[in-house]
Amino acid sequence: MLVAVAKEDNETVVRAADTLVASHSESGYADIARLMLARLAADAGDHGQAEAALEDLLSVTKDPAMAHTARIRHAVLALQAGKPDRIKTLAAEGENGGFASQYQELLGDALAEVGDWEQAQQAYEAALATMASDSPAGQLLNAKLNMTRQGADTL
Repeated sequence: MLVAVAKEDNETVVRAADTLVASHSESGYADIARLMLARLAADAGDHGQAEAALEDLLSVTKDPAMAHTARIRHAVLALQAGKPDRIKTLAAEGENGGFASQYQELLGDALAEVGDWEQAQQAYEAALATMASDSPAGQLLNAKLNMTRQGADTL
């Protein structure tokens, strides 16, 4: 599957991923295959199929990091679809561990997109609370936070 990914042979990637999922449905390899299927579907603009692959992964994975990865990718799809409430739901599911800032940043992005500046500020501040503000990610979040303040001032 990974060789086919490198060659950008999506047809072979899908066949290999489907084989991995069918033959080793509860393995880490199948988890990776489900993520790959979700990515290919999202890249092709089929968000419904991408979400189905992510839901499938969430229903079977025993790996907390893989579950967070699937939820974060779900949140990215929700951001692209302009659905901040879906991101709130995903962020509220279970323990977020080291992923809390990512959920909050995506939530802030979605809220800023719909012009809810105050809630976006709160989400960005929550994301910043869990990271070093002078890190590259922290600097980007500070820029987004400043943008929400300017947006709120123009209302």
